[in-house]
Amino acid sequence: MKSRKGSALVLVICVMVVVTTFMGIINMYFMTNATQATKQRERIQAYYLVAAGLEIGISALMEPAINASGEQYYPLLDYYAANPAPGREYISLGEDKEVEISISAVDSDGETWKNGKSSGDVWILISALGTYTNSLGSTVQAGSLRINSENPARIIRELEVP
Repeated sequence: MKSRKGSALVLVICVMVVVTTFMGIINMYFMTNATQATKQRERIQAYYLVAAGLEIGISALMEPAINASGEQYYPLLDYYAANPAPGREYISLGEDKEVEISISAVDSDGETWKNGKSSGDVWILISALGTYTNSLGSTVQAGSLRINSENPARIIRELEVP
């Protein structure tokens, strides 16, 4: 009888160690999932910032005007088709959301012009960089699209889905 004295204490300590270890594993699992969900939400918000920036760029380029002879044309589209120098806009959509939009002319192979000369079709490249910032850091997403300057209905989108 004396040899069994204290065995209950050893059993309780062993059970507590197993339960504590198991709870630590479960806690780590839930924390990892919560962190991944937060990062995914931030990537999606940055993605939609980029998509909005690209749409703003398209809207600006495709704003029609009427020339002196009464014909409709697109002044910004024509401007960027004739001038390879990029234009940049920074748009803040609140404390934690920012979009950088860049518009420039490129060749059909995506290269910027050399010496103001195009070697093929002229495409207008709209690039957007969306940044979502919180207390833990920033999440950045990038995307671009190209519009054919001769046929604005030809659009090539290059936007990575998170």
